[in-house]
Amino acid sequence: MARQKEGIISAVESGSLAEKNGLRPGDRIVSVNDRNVGDIIDLTFALSDEDVHMVVRDSLGHTQSHYFQKRFDEGLGISVESAVFDHIRQCSNQCSFCFIDQMPRGMRESLYVKDDDYRMSFLYGNFITLTNLTDNDLDRIRRLHLSPLYVSVHTTNGTLRKQMMKNPRAGDICAMLEKLADCGIQMNTQIVLCPGVNDGSELETTLEKLYSYGEAILSVAIVPVGLSRFRDRLAPLSAFDEASARRAIRVVEKWQKKSRQERERSFAYLGDEFYLTARMPMPPASWYDGFPELEDGIGMMRKFEEQWKAHEHPAVSGPEHPTKVVLPCGTLIGKWLHHASDTLHIPNLQVHVMPVENDYFGHGVHVTGLLTAEDIMKSVSALPFRPDGLIIPGVTLRKGEPVFLDDVTLKQFQSDCKIPVKVCQFADDFLDTVYQWK
Repeated sequence: MARQKEGIISAVESGSLAEKNGLRPGDRIVSVNDRNVGDIIDLTFALSDEDVHMVVRDSLGHTQSHYFQKRFDEGLGISVESAVFDHIRQCSNQCSFCFIDQMPRGMRESLYVKDDDYRMSFLYGNFITLTNLTDNDLDRIRRLHLSPLYVSVHTTNGTLRKQMMKNPRAGDICAMLEKLADCGIQMNTQIVLCPGVNDGSELETTLEKLYSYGEAILSVAIVPVGLSRFRDRLAPLSAFDEASARRAIRVVEKWQKKSRQERERSFAYLGDEFYLTARMPMPPASWYDGFPELEDGIGMMRKFEEQWKAHEHPAVSGPEHPTKVVLPCGTLIGKWLHHASDTLHIPNLQVHVMPVENDYFGHGVHVTGLLTAEDIMKSVSALPFRPDGLIIPGVTLRKGEPVFLDDVTLKQFQSDCKIPVKVCQFADDFLDTVYQWK
């Protein structure tokens, strides 16, 4: 018999209804109003009632009942350890372009988790493939209106999608999208673009199909395939070059212009790498529609530039003595950042932009977000001068936790580096840091 799913209370707010009623961290939620709750979605809906009967199991295994009378939607003041109380569904696809399958051992553990769970998609914006969605899942999504969802489409050609993902269920993509759209579910979609596979006419057909779903498709994020040096057992794929990147841009621009004319939004958004590789200017900021795809590396440079221009550039005295501060970055954006840093005029302060070759994943990986502590440290050691400070881009660290991809903590890195280290998340943060550097 399967063990009943139980959410574990991780924290209880001081002075909250939960604390007054005796709930404690470590208590396991057995049921709410006589219903088992399988995840934080169930729990949120159950706790919105005015009368709540919660059964918990304490750390000694004793079952306790707690009764609450409260205002509708008033919180109890509890947090739970995980959003999903049973287990996060894992991906069963074998995509030839999956970057997780191209990673070596020894990186931080969370990077190897290949989740494909619609609940994590709704709650946190994780992309899902829809290949493991059941009729019961679809019914729950419809009933609770779990919208928007984030869907990895890659192509609407069912035969090609099955080949790319090595899963016979992958071919049902259009039928699944239509079912969700018919339920009133909106979707942000993603395409990992592979030269000679799903680009060109295939990309044109995919965008045409997605556009036909109207307001059900909020966006299409298009990112280039990432290829590490750890692909020995994977199907051969090539990276984008200047010519193929330009072709992809031309296809997408056509749909952007059509959508902006008909729907007043761009609909499809290309990763910054395409424009850098193609040596073409990025679209204006307005074409990014508020920059919803920043975490996919889409519009980051334009957003950075907008913040840079809008930021106040005060006249400051600068550090007391001549100071060199180093900013590590990926090789693709290095030239652009160098030009930007040249516009800074701070007495006694020089910002040295340091493009870092990615030895860890391979020199075909050019983005800043995939730099490791090891490669940054190696580049710093090779400098012909000793830096007085180091500014680490926040994208190199785990979100909400100071840990690099190779599982080195920021504290360890600073200890080994033996120079002051600061972390900056974006242009505003970077400029505040350099103007205040002492």
